[in-house]
Amino acid sequence: VYEQDWLIGEDDMNHCTLSSATSARTWLLQMGRSAHKHGVYIQYCMEPSRFVLQSVEIPQVSQARASEDYKPGSDQWRIGITSIFGDALALAPL
Repeated sequence: VYEQDWLIGEDDMNHCTLSSATSARTWLLQMGRSAHKHGVYIQYCMEPSRFVLQSVEIPQVSQARASEDYKPGSDQWRIGITSIFGDALALAPL
């Protein structure tokens, strides 16, 4: 499994994705095609909900992280709403 981390930053801080309605979709689809070509599955991490929804078109996306970063004293165990969202899209919440 390949983990694509910091997806929120890839999207929210990238001029290309901020100035085009389709560039983020194109990038995710290209990543999915490459993963398929190499027999690899993808895990999304720190993903915006629009990326999770986009995964419906990308069979190689098998899981999405539902929790915050793991650190002492955090609420990373609270994954209820996010895990329900992932489950509805057939993604394994992590």
